[in-house]
Amino acid sequence: MMNISENSTNSTENASIPPSNNGDYTGPCSTSGCRAVAVIISLIAIPGALANLLVCVRVAADPRLRTPTFTALALLALADFLFIILKYNSVVVLHFFYNGFATTPFSLLVMDSLATISGASSAYHVVLLYSFRYFKLVYPLKGYLWFTVKKILAISGGVWLGCTIFISAYIVTVYVMADSHPLLAFVFNIITTIVMAVLPLLIILILHFMKTAKLKHSIAATRADVTRIMSRMVTAIVIVYIITTTPANIRDIVSLGFQSLDSPAYKVFEEICRVLMFVNFAANPFIYLLFSSQFRESVSTCLVC
Repeated sequence: MMNISENSTNSTENASIPPSNNGDYTGPCSTSGCRAVAVIISLIAIPGALANLLVCVRVAADPRLRTPTFTALALLALADFLFIILKYNSVVVLHFFYNGFATTPFSLLVMDSLATISGASSAYHVVLLYSFRYFKLVYPLKGYLWFTVKKILAISGGVWLGCTIFISAYIVTVYVMADSHPLLAFVFNIITTIVMAVLPLLIILILHFMKTAKLKHSIAATRADVTRIMSRMVTAIVIVYIITTTPANIRDIVSLGFQSLDSPAYKVFEEICRVLMFVNFAANPFIYLLFSSQFRESVSTCLVC
């Protein structure tokens, strides 16, 4: 799942709300390793944030892109954009370069909480996108009736509301009540990892196998090139999501059973997870450009103007 912070404050890694110090990042970024990580994340996060913002702007401005599919893509881009902006500020700017920011942990808590809500929303927007494409391929007529632009927007609002409620409960249970109810915090931590990390992947895999079985001998499997291209694009988004989030999910699960993992190899693994986390939220706009000629034309028109 998307942790509130990468630092640990109690017996559970996922419960890592900003402590009274800066945790892994004890001061300004002075070591070569720290600077390298900051540069790599910056090279990923800044173009990714701008690209996601461009997706939102183009879908809103171009009538040709106001379709259910592109609306779902824009809503995913919005969640990705918010996560990158919030998490980059807390992970790179504040942790790496501002020694003494720990004197205002509440600000960091709010920022990381909003980033976690955005990250959780992004995960379930991927599920929404894959579900939408599943129904359009398997049940094309019903898919067009069930998933209109308005319904996509309504479902997206429900996703944001659900993620906000769940993450708020997570913060209260795992952070505020951790000292007085450690067992409850630990159990809720496990539940959160399942709901925010395992469940989205499980839903996607189930839909994938259902789609494969349904379309194996179906005429719908040979539909127009546009449909096949859009399906490949969504599949690419899901594959990137799985590749970039699985290491962090493994880290979260491992950290639930081991309170202290201080080996150099594990620290390197944590940095890899941190970088891949930003790749996950930055990659989608470039997948759109690669697979969708309609989106490329819209962006080209924007750049020419």
